[in-house]
Order: sequence, then structure tokens, then C-alpha cells
Amino acid sequence: GTQNLHFRCRRAGSTHCTLRFAWQSLHQSPEIRFLKVCGGQRHDIDIASDIKHSRVVLLQGKVDPSWGSHPQAHLAADVDKASFTLLRHTFLKAGEDQIKFAAPSLRVLTPGVVRAFAGGAMAGGGVVESSAA
Repeated sequence: GTQNLHFRCRRAGSTHCTLRFAWQSLHQSPEIRFLKVCGGQRHDIDIASDIKHSRVVLLQGKVDPSWGSHPQAHLAADVDKASFTLLRHTFLKAGEDQIKFAAPSLRVLTPGVVRAFAGGAMAGGGVVESSAA
């Protein structure tokens, strides 16, 4: 027979798990241990922008330094829109779930200077489509 385990992550993190197969005899039941990871980096998705000189945003799960804690990406005074495209490296395999994401959050540190909001088809969340050739 087959023993199926189902996991539903509640938040990002990792936890150790133990599964004991319970023999109904005098034999000792085997026990297996493993680490379950929830969240973390996605190495199969890239993010690109339409901002000149800062097109690469996320590559193989890592934020490009120009978008990091000391950003070099900037939007000039005449720019009133920026677009970000999420690209998946692989096609969806049989039985594999689509990559779903929630609505993005956007924070402006000086709201007296600029007001910003997320718009477009993915503003409320969505699904990353396969884009591999």
C-alpha cells in the first residue's frame, strides 16, 4: 500500500517532521525524519522590468543589486509608470500546481512626494505562466 502525506504551509520557515510506521505486531516500527521547508526563494522565476538600465529585477531567486537595499534603479521625473514581468523557466508538469501569487504590496516612504498604487490585470494577484521555449 501507499502512505500519502499532504502538507499545507501556514507561514515561511522550516520544521523537522517525524513519520512512524505503526506495525501491528511485535516488530519495532520504523521511524523516518525529514525537514519540510515552506517559503524561501524560487529559483524557477525571474522578474524583469521595463525600466531603462535596470531591466533585471530578480534572477534565479536573487534580487539584482540595483534593486536591493541600496537601489540604483530610478524612475526619472517624466516616468509615471513601471511594469514588471514575471517569467517562469519551466513548463508546468503533470500534477504540478500553478505558481499563484497574492496582490503585491507597495509602500511609499514619502507619500507627500508621490502617490503610488498597483494596477493592471495582476494587481489582485494571479498565476505565473510557463515561459520556457
